[in-house]
Amino acid sequence: MKCLHAQTLARFRRFQAMNFHHCRVNRHSHRGALNSQLAPAAQPILPNLESLKQEIFASLRTSLVAAINEQVISILQQEFTIQIQQHVMQAMQQNVIPQLQQYIPAEVHRAVSDVTTSLPKIIRSTLQCQLQVPPAAELS
Repeated sequence: MKCLHAQTLARFRRFQAMNFHHCRVNRHSHRGALNSQLAPAAQPILPNLESLKQEIFASLRTSLVAAINEQVISILQQEFTIQIQQHVMQAMQQNVIPQLQQYIPAEVHRAVSDVTTSLPKIIRSTLQCQLQVPPAAELS
């Protein structure tokens, strides 16, 4: 067991010494030669980085527009629901149709439910026409 430990320790020290020597050689090597060796390899990476950047921006724009659309839909849906309920309550308080007043709440709930369930689809289609995702050139 001690022999195995000693061998492992010796390998580790050799590795450290090689690594240290390698770092010293690289640190003291000529910068010009090193840069000329790295320059051709670095050039193909730049277009990939640019396309990656464009892809990330496009994804962020799409996510942002989707989040804004969802917030707008939620706010408009709440606002329309409140307005419809207020108009119905006013009509009921003014006894617009006294003989049918007992049937109004069920019909109103059904109408409000129909409007609020179809409202997000209507708003979404309207917003998709108005809020188009801008091209990448406009944001960068």
